[in-house]
Amino acid sequence: MNDKLLQKKGRIVSAIAAELLGKEVHERFMPIMYYQKKFHASQGTVQNAINFLKEKGAIKLRNKGYQGSYIEAIDYDILMEYCEAKRWRGCMPLPHNTALELLAHHLKQNLQTDYISVELDYMQTEEMQLQYLRNGICDFMLCSKETAENCIRKYPGFQIALLLCGGCIDEQIEAVLIREKQEDLYRHLHEHLHMPDMVKLKEAYEKGMLKLHY
Repeated sequence: MNDKLLQKKGRIVSAIAAELLGKEVHERFMPIMYYQKKFHASQGTVQNAINFLKEKGAIKLRNKGYQGSYIEAIDYDILMEYCEAKRWRGCMPLPHNTALELLAHHLKQNLQTDYISVELDYMQTEEMQLQYLRNGICDFMLCSKETAENCIRKYPGFQIALLLCGGCIDEQIEAVLIREKQEDLYRHLHEHLHMPDMVKLKEAYEKGMLKLHY
């Protein structure tokens, strides 16, 4: 197989792997024709890419005849290995105190992986954060629970991806709000964003044992 064909196969493998990150067990697996049209690839290229992911243990499919194929098992870690690197951008209030500085550090340290980079923008007002989120400049925003609930009522499709432990950090930060159709981001937040013990983090920082990166 020549280099051009190898590159094309790799591109389709990465594209399908990224698509599958938003799927779950028991969901219907889209037919080959769907991927042909979406990624402008031949039937053979798509089939080879699917077979490759199956051989690597990324997915296991079950054929139900005329009903099509369904996902019987899925390994998100393996899928991530074959995805093109993702980049998510979030926004939060300016870290004007130690608690917010520690939170920004914690977010960067826990959300970034070998295949996902995370950027944070710091803004003076929630209105500015919301504008960035609505315009698609940012993928998620950290805000108060009240702001998140108001946004959901006002803008259909927005959802609270995660509720944080309120006042233990800062009254400004109680929720993570995301835009619609971001299943992979929703799952990643739940898997990787565990709220830290702020007391221990602050103690480590004050003793010089923690260098902040945000």
